[in-house]
Amino acid sequence: MSDCMRSPYRTRGLRFGIAGALILILCGTAYYLGLSRKERPPDLLVDSASLNFGEVWETSHFKWTLRLRNIGADPVMIDHFTTSCGCGSLEPPSLVIPARGTSEVTLLLNLNHGADQSTPFGVRDFSVMVKPVIANDPGGSPTWNIHGRVRRSLVVSPQHLHLNEVNAEEESVFTVEATPAAAFAALTAECSHPLRSVTVTPPTSEYGAYIIRVVNPPGELPLGPFTSILRLQPRISEETQLPSITVPVHGIVVSDLDVMPSRLDLGVLPLLQAHTSTVTVRSRSGRPFEVQGFSADSDTVSVARAPGELSAQVFRVAVTPLADSHKHRILFLCQRPKRPAESISLVVSYYGAETATPTNGLSAK
Repeated sequence: MSDCMRSPYRTRGLRFGIAGALILILCGTAYYLGLSRKERPPDLLVDSASLNFGEVWETSHFKWTLRLRNIGADPVMIDHFTTSCGCGSLEPPSLVIPARGTSEVTLLLNLNHGADQSTPFGVRDFSVMVKPVIANDPGGSPTWNIHGRVRRSLVVSPQHLHLNEVNAEEESVFTVEATPAAAFAALTAECSHPLRSVTVTPPTSEYGAYIIRVVNPPGELPLGPFTSILRLQPRISEETQLPSITVPVHGIVVSDLDVMPSRLDLGVLPLLQAHTSTVTVRSRSGRPFEVQGFSADSDTVSVARAPGELSAQVFRVAVTPLADSHKHRILFLCQRPKRPAESISLVVSYYGAETATPTNGLSAK
């Protein structure tokens, strides 16, 4: 058989071979394009030198720079960052890194997180996982382990100051102890507004603690909740300053005068049947004062000085209930020597019903 007679079959085989090769190439391309970013190396990298911050002093506001690099052909749009410990944040919180470009972000860490108070001194390991969430390719978000070693300079007790009630008319004194890990040249302290006066007493022995006292004179703090920051600044020499340690302070300033109970919740009362309770206006610190007057915002509530009481600050509150739920307010006008007059309020609440057994809901809240 001649070559000319075999040529159609050869041509057909060649076509099938080319078609098969094209199919393989297309399938391979489609498979590659179909791979999730999670299965491919991410385009966003962090310099290896940024992963380890080495050995540093413990601080609540440690800053570390992460150098990011986009090796891809498209911009990387970082919507936000997440951290594994909740002890860190990044600035800026979002950014766009151009193709083949680089950018820097600042990692802010609280290195006090996870500290073991039973082993106060020495060096401990610290690590946090940082994950950028990429808006234009969520599956391609890498995760980085930022780690290092943390050395403690001070053991502070308490680490937070929670002050339930601070009397506005008394000197307020708060004490914090700070035990150093090594000999310091100095330890200074300061408080943010509204706290002001801070004194530091050095240790009296080699392994003793600094005593930090925050003192505010009477009448200096406004009534109501307040927050402040006590900042401790250690120095190991005149030239070398260690990271500062912060102690959050939270509290509420209350008036020296108050009424007990602070609220009358009388519950369910029968209609038109008078119900009487006793309340006392007092000075928390025992200072002299006089109740010069009192008034209620409803005719169904009356106030009178309690008969037969040695103290003029005990009062009877009578309520004649009306239907449904009611809330009333009583004001006591108080006067102290050489001070402006002050009003103390008492809230009275009840529910009036046709037939009800008094619940004697008198309570202090």
